Amino acid sequence: MRTRAAYDMPVGHLPPVYAAPILEYYDPETRRLNDEYLLEAPVDDRGVVRVFDTLDLALSQVDPDYVWPRERCDIHHFVWRREAYMPENNGGDTLPSEYREISFHKGYLPRQLHNFIHAVINEPAMPPLEVMERRVRAYKLACALFSAARLAAKFEKRPESFLSVRRKRWRAVTVDESALTQTLEKLKDKYSEQFDPSLFEDELLFDIGVLQSDRIDSIARHLGRFAATDAINLNPYITGNREPSLAA
Repeated sequence: MRTRAAYDMPVGHLPPVYAAPILEYYDPETRRLNDEYLLEAPVDDRGVVRVFDTLDLALSQVDPDYVWPRERCDIHHFVWRREAYMPENNGGDTLPSEYREISFHKGYLPRQLHNFIHAVINEPAMPPLEVMERRVRAYKLACALFSAARLAAKFEKRPESFLSVRRKRWRAVTVDESALTQTLEKLKDKYSEQFDPSLFEDELLFDIGVLQSDRIDSIARHLGRFAATDAINLNPYITGNREPSLAA
């Protein structure tokens, strides 16, 4: 067994074969394994890729003592290939590309691991259009609910900042406090009723109990973990904390 120190040495765009024996079947021309050795990306019964299961599958192929180089991290799309989701390859429909860009379909991780996932795991098949449409709609509702909750939380902490909104130097608009509060509560109720948290259960990211909280700031903080970020921060998960840790 090689020591952890040995694995700290700089390596190329992929782990060495002694750390990841599956790379014996790597084809430098295609930059991935020969087809018969490619692993299948885990998906649920809707055809939605399971991000953490995919990551676990990749990590299971590498010696657990291996240390992934952290000099460069970037975003890996767990929904790939990019070309397959572009509008020009879907009759002009932008829905597949919107689906691909949902924040929790992407993750920050070491570039070498990014390369390794593409090398050893086959791209997941594109889900049916109705699945992608529901997923995109739910994500947009989550983002809208986050925006409403963040605004409400700001109002709770600093209501005076809403009472005099200066448009021009000589004119200000007064905002009615009770009317604003009622509007924000209606926004929360509206999005809560339409929001389907079951669409996010497989990411382990959403807690329906948060929406039932009386604390608007708690709702905003929780939703912001995936509605206000480009991708999931997977680095803590990779380094040994097997509980999902999200980018702020």
